[in-house]
Amino acid sequence: VGEAREGSARVRVADIPSPCVAVCRMRDDGFCDGCLRTTGEIAAWPSMSREDRIRLLEILDFRRRRAV
Repeated sequence: VGEAREGSARVRVADIPSPCVAVCRMRDDGFCDGCLRTTGEIAAWPSMSREDRIRLLEILDFRRRRAV
């Protein structure tokens, strides 16, 4: 649990850092002002698989690009 195989190397889920930037304010649109996650995404982060974390980071990148 908490690890995934990628080639011959072991990649731990914990090696993917949280996108939190310590600016924790929820906006009226339901997104955190700092990391652009929803409260559901924030709550789910600790139990997300490696693949789900990577997918969410891609979504957050899209949200940041769209917000600029």
